Amino acid sequence: MSTVNIKPKKSKIMQKRNFLFLAVSSALAVVSLSQARAAANNFAEVPFHLQGKTTTTKAYSVKPNVTLYIDDSGSMSAAVAQRCPVVHIYTCQRLNPFNKRCAVWGPVSVHNKEVVIKQGAPLIVTEDDPSQPVEKHIRTFYLYCRVDYTRMDAVKRALNSVVDKYRDKFYFALQPMDDWLKFEKDPDKPGGFPLRRISFNKFYDASKPEEYQQLKDYINGNQDKNILPLRPTGGTPTHQRLNAVVRNTVFNKLRYRCQKSYLILFSDGEAGDFWALDDRTRFRDWYGGQAGYFDGYFDENKEPREVISVPLTKKLQYYTDILRTKSFGNYIYKKSFVDEFGGTARYATEDDGLTYYYENGRLPKRADLQRTVDEAGQPWDSPIPDSESGERFTQTVRTYTIGSGLGGIPYAIEYLRNGASPRPERDPTKQDPERYFFKADDADEILNAFENIFKEMGGETTEGTIITTAKTPKI
Repeated sequence: MSTVNIKPKKSKIMQKRNFLFLAVSSALAVVSLSQARAAANNFAEVPFHLQGKTTTTKAYSVKPNVTLYIDDSGSMSAAVAQRCPVVHIYTCQRLNPFNKRCAVWGPVSVHNKEVVIKQGAPLIVTEDDPSQPVEKHIRTFYLYCRVDYTRMDAVKRALNSVVDKYRDKFYFALQPMDDWLKFEKDPDKPGGFPLRRISFNKFYDASKPEEYQQLKDYINGNQDKNILPLRPTGGTPTHQRLNAVVRNTVFNKLRYRCQKSYLILFSDGEAGDFWALDDRTRFRDWYGGQAGYFDGYFDENKEPREVISVPLTKKLQYYTDILRTKSFGNYIYKKSFVDEFGGTARYATEDDGLTYYYENGRLPKRADLQRTVDEAGQPWDSPIPDSESGERFTQTVRTYTIGSGLGGIPYAIEYLRNGASPRPERDPTKQDPERYFFKADDADEILNAFENIFKEMGGETTEGTIITTAKTPKI
């Protein structure tokens, strides 16, 4: 005898109750979805509490700035991995009952998607562990492999990965060490011509699709826009170019006094001993004060100039130690005063580095272009709210360095390791327990170095406090 479950007919009251329950559940789902999206991107370009306010207000979650300073010298063309366009995979169908190894390999599964494997790695890999079930016994053939996956290819893969993964948590600036004089089609001109100069002096909000795509184009190139990718060319003017990177981008593009600044330097070669331009204040009145570079941030007014006597292995450290310990809030300007080489002072220019900036038909002086307050209308060194000791905000930079392919150049390793900021406490779990330095030679190590750095920075990203007294627009 079979039985059939017959559902009783619901009363109208029960139907109304169910309808009400569904309506409430849907509303709560919408709210939950909105909250989830907010949690995924909980950093506002203009923090929420700053929008439309004129009273003293706290705002939270200002995204940190990360500057990606990438060595694109000629040596970045060195191969670090194999590129294999075809992969054949065989999965075991039956195990030998005596030794539990594969007795019959199954039909081939063909993958035509390119994969990257370590240089010198075997092209036939057999996983035939007797302790594993039959489906875990796999044989892989890498076919038509070419040893042409360069160090620059590995860096671009790493940059794409961290931008994709952390697009909602950081602002990104890309700074090529050499090939910074590039052009692209001008979207405001018919057909895009004449081309306009690309300005790398910008932090991109990758949570916005258009800025995300633009940043990716500068990494990977875009033929339709006439944009060349990151590519190996030139020498290694590491600490000279650093001067321009930090002044024109890290300093001048900071938005809020509590905003964190990180610098990641990747390099694979010996830095040339090209000095950054002397910025001692004794020269501040040159050209009537209109060449406003000479503010003494790095060199103060020391006699003789201190960096001259610093050993080459500590030249980078000379600059990064100052960035780490000396607040740059009083050295932030509306325009640039040093060329992109970091070696020549100039009159105030726009971000394209070519166009001089005028006010009322005249070239303004440095003092006229100094940004004395942040975008919340507060001085850079204003007091930290609720600080019992009366602490004030400071603006400093932590430097991470990644050295690649430097096995035969001990000086270069020491140079980059010294240039990395020291960890506040020794951490034996890190590759370098004492400094934010990473050594990465093959493609996977390069990817892991960038991933580990962003994981560290992401774990430290906490709520920052901003006080505003200036009215800002609602978004």
